[in-house]
Amino acid sequence: MSAKDIVRFLNLAAMSFLPTFSFALTETVNGVTWNYFVENDCVKVGGGDLATRAISKSTSGAIVIPDRLGGESVVMISDCAFESCTEMTSAFIPSTITNIGKYAFQNCTALSAITIPSSVTVVDHAAFHNCTSLKDALVTDGVKIIGDWSFGGCSSLTNIVIPSSVERIDRAAFYHCASLKEVAIPENMTVLDECIFQGCTSLTSLTVPPNI
Repeated sequence: MSAKDIVRFLNLAAMSFLPTFSFALTETVNGVTWNYFVENDCVKVGGGDLATRAISKSTSGAIVIPDRLGGESVVMISDCAFESCTEMTSAFIPSTITNIGKYAFQNCTALSAITIPSSVTVVDHAAFHNCTSLKDALVTDGVKIIGDWSFGGCSSLTNIVIPSSVERIDRAAFYHCASLKEVAIPENMTVLDECIFQGCTSLTSLTVPPNI
């Protein structure tokens, strides 16, 4: 190997250990300005903390999350993306999304209904925690993990559909959902974590498969 080839090899090796950077970008769609990040060639709305929400905290009404920003598909709702957006009444999640991050919609106290599309596989920790006006949550077939505290404190939640694709429901996922009346656990599940329905004082029907 020549000296030139050795130098080239060392440069490539050094580059492989460099950190991957996220780049904050903005784009206005239908009058709403979105903060999004490009990381490993993937687009996610929000930057993963309260300082970089996906939209302004004061944005009100029905929100449609774009399926594309910067010409690329949006694949993730970051941690805290809509946390405490208390004027948002509904959020349309496009079928490009595969992951809903931690605290993504936490404390969205005006949010009344949500449909999680089949493209989503993970609803992460406390994603909808304390959405106190949330009445209906449709989790479509495709979701595999409902994370801990994901719907905890949703005191108005009366209806939740858990599809057969769900493999895991983590601790306290529906903690203190005091208006929840009926739940059916999918037949394929074999384990339920602790405190999942603790504080669900209106629960009158819980269907659990025989292998749990």
